[in-house]
Amino acid sequence: MCNKKMLQHLVVKDLISYSMHFINDECDLFLIIRVFVVIFLCFFVVAVIADLMIFEGLSVNAIHFYSQ
Repeated sequence: MCNKKMLQHLVVKDLISYSMHFINDECDLFLIIRVFVVIFLCFFVVAVIADLMIFEGLSVNAIHFYSQ
């Protein structure tokens, strides 16, 4: 039979392992969020550059340059 001290040790050990698993899940979640934020920022920068090119006429000039 296990005594009370051993049982307490097992409970504390289980709590620590559960909390470490929760921390790892949180880190994975933050990593996923960071990856999506970086992808969104890259997409936003490309969209802004494309928007500037279209409304400033740079893309039209580039098309005329390549078609000559």
